Amino acid sequence: MTGDSPVPAPGAAPAAAKNVLAVIPPHVVLSPHVAGVTRETLVRIALAAVQNVTGFLAGEPPRDVVS
Repeated sequence: MTGDSPVPAPGAAPAAAKNVLAVIPPHVVLSPHVAGVTRETLVRIALAAVQNVTGFLAGEPPRDVVS
């Protein structure tokens, strides 16, 4: 691909990796960045979610509040 054009240059592979798109071109498949999602990370996220729900049900203040 050249610049912000969604059309691959002649002879180039029809793929690109971009972190930010100003405009989403038509006929483009976007997927989330998942390189850091290991099995251990997924387990820790799941455990944190369970702890948050059980804490909420027990009347405890929320953990990890972001605002």
